[in-house]
Amino acid sequence: AAGLLSATERIHVFATIHAPFLNPIFAAKQAVTCDHLGAGRLGLNLVAGYNIKEFEMFGVEYHGHSERYEYLDEWLTIVRKLWTKKEPFSYQTNYFNLRDAISFPKPYGDSLPMIVSAGSSPSGRAFALNKADALFMVVKSMESVASDLLSIKSKMGNRPVQVYCSGHIICRETAAETKDYYQHLIHDNGDWAAGRYMQKSYEEIQSVPLEILQTPVFLERLMSGHGTLPIIGSPEQVVEIISTLHKAGMDGLAFALPNYTEDFTLAERDVIPGLIEAGLREQ
Repeated sequence: AAGLLSATERIHVFATIHAPFLNPIFAAKQAVTCDHLGAGRLGLNLVAGYNIKEFEMFGVEYHGHSERYEYLDEWLTIVRKLWTKKEPFSYQTNYFNLRDAISFPKPYGDSLPMIVSAGSSPSGRAFALNKADALFMVVKSMESVASDLLSIKSKMGNRPVQVYCSGHIICRETAAETKDYYQHLIHDNGDWAAGRYMQKSYEEIQSVPLEILQTPVFLERLMSGHGTLPIIGSPEQVVEIISTLHKAGMDGLAFALPNYTEDFTLAERDVIPGLIEAGLREQ
């Protein structure tokens, strides 16, 4: 994040933080350093963690699903206190025992770094809607995205939160070429053992119903893009899918590519101009 912020002028850079593995005082100070490097362009994507093997690797106690979001809530409370309070403060709970905590300098300018959260379980969404600036939701299917968005926005009350989703774009110049590319990536060269491992570990996230998670279709989705929304087709089809998300009420989309060196050239040449023409991006 620091490298990207120092080398750019306009983009907002989000660093993903696995909160259980990083002390909030250290994280708050790191974040401010990056925020000053980017003149206020740092954001944090907060993750509560779910993979027990990672907790064991760090020697960190593994809590139940809802408890991990309680921890994340307190972690963020401490970080925001460090960003705003000018006097030392103490913070003693079941999770933390801080004394005379303080941090200088404060974040750049008049605003705090933007916080996004990708929780899609009831606990995760409650945290995002109450404490974050934006929610990354899991799109279970294109057929249900509009009703899912309506349900989320009905719970916002007077605290509007931006709603984004993550997708992976698999695209070639034609639909037929895209189909062949997908075959090459998943069926000819896919790591099915890794996919099944992710499928099992996703059960703890509770963001996707088991009846969907355990299907062969979702297994391929995990292998092709770690469970994010598959956006597969020709450039025109990709633009159409993104337009459908926008019409359903989605505020933004983050997307990954299988091979950035090769695939981004096509996205830049054919997909992004299509999004501009559709009124979904500025020139």
